[in-house]
Amino acid sequence: MQKLLTICIPTYNRAKFLRRLLEQIEQESSGLHAQMEVAVSDNASDDDSQKVLAEFASRLPLRTGRNPANLRYDANVLAAVMLAKGRFAWLMGDDDLFIPGRLREVFELLKTAPEDLGGFFTNYYRGPSQLGLDLRAEGLRLYSKTEHDADFFKATYGANFIGCVILDSALCQDLISKHTRLDGIRVMKTNLQTEEVVFKDFVQAYLTLECVMRSARFGIYSKPCVAFGGDGSYATQEQALRSAQKTAMYMRHFRTFYPSLFNYRACPFSSANLGGLARYLVLFDPAMPAEHQALFYQAAAELMAEYKANGDWWWLAYRLAIGLHRHVFFLPPLMHFAYVTAVHARGRKTYMEREREKQAAGLRESQL
Repeated sequence: MQKLLTICIPTYNRAKFLRRLLEQIEQESSGLHAQMEVAVSDNASDDDSQKVLAEFASRLPLRTGRNPANLRYDANVLAAVMLAKGRFAWLMGDDDLFIPGRLREVFELLKTAPEDLGGFFTNYYRGPSQLGLDLRAEGLRLYSKTEHDADFFKATYGANFIGCVILDSALCQDLISKHTRLDGIRVMKTNLQTEEVVFKDFVQAYLTLECVMRSARFGIYSKPCVAFGGDGSYATQEQALRSAQKTAMYMRHFRTFYPSLFNYRACPFSSANLGGLARYLVLFDPAMPAEHQALFYQAAAELMAEYKANGDWWWLAYRLAIGLHRHVFFLPPLMHFAYVTAVHARGRKTYMEREREKQAAGLRESQL
């Protein structure tokens, strides 16, 4: 008999976090093993991940796979989903954790799930007390394809967090095997007139939105069930901008490929995302080494290009203004403008000088 639930965990070089998560699942799933399983796809880790999996093979109904080489995040998520044998696949980050008691609650909900349910979203915690999604509905609410509200868009948009989606395994596996192609580390959506890369680094959102489109009903469970396990911090300003760039690209792909699901007014893209950009630009460290400056401004330029591609300049200006007001309110607006302009000019000059040096070096090498 088919099991009800598979917890799908893509992992890479996080043996300590993987052990913590599997220990929690062991505690939270006591008495449920006959109807659930755990599937872990190891992305060619070179730490103790395989030892951890061997240790839990006798403690959990565990199904594992190991990629011959590191295929990067997106392909590893797909590999984890393809391991699933349960009716539903709950995608889970290897460094995240379940809220105590919620795994069992969701399991009971799945027992009574209608046959045409493509899956549902759960709320989550970004921090100790910060909810990921501000939802108005309480408990579990089911939606049809045409019945959308602000909560539904917030949830579909929030699918960029891996732990908040529980999907129909058969739908996902059909999509992966028939309508998706891997080109190296890129996931290509093939059921279009031309192939397109979809949701780089957010492939779980691709699976989720396809399940929404292919099923009669989809649900939202307002209770938070998962919490971020990592600290969510960035080592450099460049990394923060790269993350913001990926989020902007995610929004563009959402609107391009799934326009019927996109609700612009309900967009939960908070001022912290774009305000962060303003903060990094205005509070830019002038002592940053030249090579870091070049990377920083290249990332900033690519991020701004993503927003330009969206055609959302007024919205962008509004969000940047909020960010400036919240984070550097002690500087008058004219100083904001002057400082940002000066820093941009300096950064652009540094970047262009480095590019000219590279071109000159390449020309000298070609003449040798």
